[in-house]
Amino acid sequence: MNLKDLEDEDKNLRIEAWRSALKRLERGKISPKSLKQELPYLYELLTSSFETDRAEAWEIASKLMEKGVGDADELRKRLKYLYLLVRRGETFLLGDGVWSIVVRLMNAGVIEGEVRNRFFLVLESRKLRARLEAWKQLKDFDFRDVLVKRRKYFLELLRAGDPWLRLKAWETALDLLNKGIVSPKSIQRRLRFLYSFFKRGEDFTMSDVVKVILKLKDMGIVGELNDVMLEALNRDEELPSLWKGVIELLDAGLVEQKVVKSRLRFLFLLFYSGDLYVKEGALEVSLSLLDRGIINRKQLRGKVRFLIMGLGSRDMFYRAFCWEVTPRLMRPGLVGEDTVRDKLNYLYELLDHGGCYDNSMYLECPALKGWRVTVELFQLLDLEELRWYLDRYLWLLEKPNLSVTDQDLQVLRTLVERGVMSVDHIVRLTENRYFKVSLYAWSVAVSMAKEGKLEKEKISENLDYLRRLYRRATKEGRRPLEELIERLKELGIRTLVE
Repeated sequence: MNLKDLEDEDKNLRIEAWRSALKRLERGKISPKSLKQELPYLYELLTSSFETDRAEAWEIASKLMEKGVGDADELRKRLKYLYLLVRRGETFLLGDGVWSIVVRLMNAGVIEGEVRNRFFLVLESRKLRARLEAWKQLKDFDFRDVLVKRRKYFLELLRAGDPWLRLKAWETALDLLNKGIVSPKSIQRRLRFLYSFFKRGEDFTMSDVVKVILKLKDMGIVGELNDVMLEALNRDEELPSLWKGVIELLDAGLVEQKVVKSRLRFLFLLFYSGDLYVKEGALEVSLSLLDRGIINRKQLRGKVRFLIMGLGSRDMFYRAFCWEVTPRLMRPGLVGEDTVRDKLNYLYELLDHGGCYDNSMYLECPALKGWRVTVELFQLLDLEELRWYLDRYLWLLEKPNLSVTDQDLQVLRTLVERGVMSVDHIVRLTENRYFKVSLYAWSVAVSMAKEGKLEKEKISENLDYLRRLYRRATKEGRRPLEELIERLKELGIRTLVE
């Protein structure tokens, strides 16, 4: 590393150079003296108008100060810019958080006296996000007396109007309870603000709320929630995650079965939602309640009739959804094998569907969902019929921006193990754009070559793809590739990757 990089006019490159210098200092590759004369260029960034640059510069400066490389007086002159970061209440993408910088500088004697007290006043800030961030981070340091003295300001956060902020405050309360900074009684008196999540219907927070409740139950702070859930479930809002939370509370003994039974009509209403996510959630919850004996097959059979009808829907997304859930309906006997066999032509049509739709970050393909279902329905399928549509599946797997999952690998394994996929298909997949797919195909190809089912020349012709795969693989991804290369060596095939 060139020391001149620490003075670079490009602030991003300068920060990167200082980050590298800090690592070299920690490894003993660079002397503290050589860095001290460059400190003005780092300290210039401590007052940057770009908050992320400023935060990173303060983080580096505080870590250097820990190593004895720094000028306390120069840092004190600029502390107001660090204070402004703390008052903002943001993390600025720093792993340890902004308050870890403050604590380092306190330990180094840079922040002391009245200035130190001023920083601690953020624990009482009117800016609730800044106050919460201070409590979240400082609880992990040795400031018990400071926190106990100001705990009423934390308790106020438990009733904050912002749902996200209120939830994070309750999650923080668990740690403060364990450390004895807030008392169980003070938390019990405010439980209604935690239960208000059930009444207000914030679907995105529900699973996290349940986690908090279960931990408070383990601490002996939360008791039965029958009345709370009677009220919460007494509405027709489309909140499948609320019902999923009820299952967990039921299993934990916080809600009685009679409460759930009395509100089943609201669960069944979710089956008629126009949102597939809501329908799937209703089905998942209903099957869980069926397993627990809270509802019976007769009650559920009528509700899933529309799913059976949907197996032949003209809407391919809806058809894909109905086929996705069919194996789940077959397990408890809600749908019989004969019914599914009668509808298989609709599944084959789905497998041949060519439409994929852009869903922001990735493509959503009804046909791909259909192929994933084949793994669980394989015993009902006609293998010759599957072979007819196999080229369509390989074509789908070549499309960019797919969300390729382990389910797709399971489909490939099943097709290979059942002899549906030919040698040519396997060779074609070795060239696939998706790492997991290509890696699996290479593994199968090598095994087939070892068994004499695939000519070694075929593999040799495709080695360029293997080399490309190796070059773009992560460090973790290269491990299975290196094992593959060793297997190729045993076959007398040199990859030239090593």
